[in-house]
Amino acid sequence: KGVNDTAKDYLQRFNAVSVRESSGVDLCKEYFGVDAAHIMDPVFLCEKQYYDELVDSVNDDAPEKYLLCYILDPTPEKERFAAEIARKKKLKIITILGMKEFKWAKDKWHMGQVLQNVTSEQFLFYIKNSDYLLTDSHHGTCFGIIYEKPYLALVNSSRGATRFESVAEKLGLKDRLVYTPYDLPDSIYDAPIDYESVEKKLSQENARSLEWLKD
Repeated sequence: KGVNDTAKDYLQRFNAVSVRESSGVDLCKEYFGVDAAHIMDPVFLCEKQYYDELVDSVNDDAPEKYLLCYILDPTPEKERFAAEIARKKKLKIITILGMKEFKWAKDKWHMGQVLQNVTSEQFLFYIKNSDYLLTDSHHGTCFGIIYEKPYLALVNSSRGATRFESVAEKLGLKDRLVYTPYDLPDSIYDAPIDYESVEKKLSQENARSLEWLKD
């Protein structure tokens, strides 16, 4: 059997299958004959109070005002974009690089203070306390939304653009997606996010996703 046939065989044994990207529904149907449900990424289904408990365990002295760059795949274009945001917003830059990517990524990113050996608790701490978030990470984006941060998400096509787009579409945040980080209008940096509206949509989607899990 080929890989697809083996995956199809195993997937069809499940009573239910979920995906976090809307495109995954079509892919599961086409390649595996599975009717998958599109539900929210699991990080949204955990109540924020539990993340706060992790944040409260951190004793780091973060600067009073900073731009957090959580970057998995550094490029000169992303560096210039981070520098532009920091200049416009008058913020210091703090950077977290991907844990798995750190060894090679650290030589390709030269913006601000680069944190090393970052724990999960510190990751949440620096997102929660940031004044602005720039990230090319799907989960960085998710936690920016959870903590209601002003943010811009650099759509990382090499890691799957649809995971960025699916969340943005469901929560009305498509204007926070950046595909080409240069020559952007000033309005994009300062455009407020209506988190009251986002929270309503998120609550509805979470309820639907949790009901799916219970079923």
